Amino acid sequence: MEPIPDFNLMDITPTIRVNVINQFNQNDFAVISKANQDDMPKNWQCNWTELFAGLEEEYYEGMLKIEHRSSLLGLVKFALYPDPPEQVEFVEILNLEAVSRSYRSANPIGQWLVWYVCHLAIQYCPHGSATQILFLTSVHDAFEYYRDIIKMEYISESSLGPGEDGYVFRFKRQDAIQFCNILEELYGSPTLL
Repeated sequence: MEPIPDFNLMDITPTIRVNVINQFNQNDFAVISKANQDDMPKNWQCNWTELFAGLEEEYYEGMLKIEHRSSLLGLVKFALYPDPPEQVEFVEILNLEAVSRSYRSANPIGQWLVWYVCHLAIQYCPHGSATQILFLTSVHDAFEYYRDIIKMEYISESSLGPGEDGYVFRFKRQDAIQFCNILEELYGSPTLL
């Protein structure tokens, strides 16, 4: 995928098309684009309406959606730190959710959302191969997904709130690049729309 231009949150989150496998096990495509208030689902685990209302674009927080045939399949909220356009040190995935597999019309969903945020981190964070460029804190139920499917490195426990344990994962630059390359090898390279 070609580089994303200068720092304006609108510019660094262009709409892209990604290859997926639909519910009939056929090649298809989905679209990842900037999410809007009207896209926020009401019946998902995360309160996306509240998360969207708290979005602080001036502090370089963003939210993306992935859709297949106009059906919302996933959302991700992320932030770039510290505030660009100086030097972005790392990117954090703040929230990520996909519809349950029983309601999905295509796969993969979460992997493409992580790919997109990885791509931003690869492009804008420091270039040392061992540099930590992407972090997220997972809930217990998603621990194995991030460790075994996304193949992020687990680094520590963290509290998500009273009585709720979280698990901090990271990608170093070389690992993020490897994750993106593997996904592109499996499904093909995304294209800008």
